[in-house]
Amino acid sequence: MLVVKSMRAFALALVTLACLTGADLFQATFRDAHLRGADLFGASLSNADLRGANLGFAFLREADLLRAIGQYTAHCL
Repeated sequence: MLVVKSMRAFALALVTLACLTGADLFQATFRDAHLRGADLFGASLSNADLRGANLGFAFLREADLLRAIGQYTAHCL
């Protein structure tokens, strides 16, 4: 269950990165209020659902990640 959630969040992040103009997949930085300065592959954030879940060296809060994805997707459209 945790692995499925982690992979889903990671897949959504990859799709979102495609919308970020000039973003390098391994250096893109989210500028959301909840993820400010958090590099996708270097972040160290967690919550009860994803605590310790490794997403390509990243520990991300799923709720914040999905919120950021929604904001960036809306911006790209």
